Amino acid sequence: QKYFFEQKFEDKHHWNQAIMISNEQTWDRVAIGQAFHRLICHHDSLRMRFREVDGEIQAVIGEPSETFFTIESFQFDEAHAEEKIQEQANRLQGSFDLYRGPLIRLAIFETKVRHELLIIIHHLLIDGVSWRILLDDFFHLYRGYAKKEERELPPKTTSYQLWSKRLIEYANTPECLREVPFWTE
Repeated sequence: QKYFFEQKFEDKHHWNQAIMISNEQTWDRVAIGQAFHRLICHHDSLRMRFREVDGEIQAVIGEPSETFFTIESFQFDEAHAEEKIQEQANRLQGSFDLYRGPLIRLAIFETKVRHELLIIIHHLLIDGVSWRILLDDFFHLYRGYAKKEERELPPKTTSYQLWSKRLIEYANTPECLREVPFWTE
């Protein structure tokens, strides 16, 4: 994160990762919302926002009761659906604000023959490896909520906050500090 904020990106708010998921039937908006609420409660990093304090950027993990994602639904005629989907996806991609959030945007695109769910998450909250975990958890929860069933997620692992704290502690150990010259040459 420190590296990210040190860069002079043209638009650091628009540094997202996205996936479009097709479904054979209409997406259940309520089940999507319920699943993402549970995901956000379970995965601390999805509740991250950022603030500047004394010239330094700090990550802040919000409370699960706050709003961390939006869901929008669109219905299009088949004729110009691709253009309209691209237009809305671009608008959503450009609507992120690292300091105010939300940093997760969801969009359901429906036509007579297409049922698409677009998930956009700022790259500071997710990486390529994390997508697999998130999508596994999402589909597990979504299928349950769509059937009006309650489903459990695996036990939480080390929280993002604790992991980052321990990483900083380790980076400042004599053992790690001895390696700095090797990595900075």
